[in-house]
Amino acid sequence: MPLSTYRNDMEKLYSARVAHASTEPIQMLFCQGLKFLMDHAADFDACVPEENPFYQEFVKLLCAGIASDEDCFSLFECLAIFFRLRQHQAPNRPLSGIEQQILHHFEHSGEWQPQDNTLVSLWYWWRIPSLVGH
Repeated sequence: MPLSTYRNDMEKLYSARVAHASTEPIQMLFCQGLKFLMDHAADFDACVPEENPFYQEFVKLLCAGIASDEDCFSLFECLAIFFRLRQHQAPNRPLSGIEQQILHHFEHSGEWQPQDNTLVSLWYWWRIPSLVGH
């Protein structure tokens, strides 16, 4: 099912995280990014396939109703991948402010590195750019 199918679950998670009112930058970015994803879910349906491992992780955590900081960290990584996929599949479309902020945080926070061999880093820096034109 496309991401837009999970809009109600995203709204529940968004409400829970906003009520949590964390001041950690990554948590604030996550909430803003989740809101953007909800508002533009149909656009993401076109560029995030269901077989994508980050789609599967996102849906699994979302449907579990989990909202801990650790789970939101994993969901933040999924958002970064979704935004990166959209960026590469529509290179002439300017990034929104929150997309820019999330991608900037991912690239410059020091948490993720191009050579760290995590699945998210491999996808972000290597796999997604290699998908362009395929």
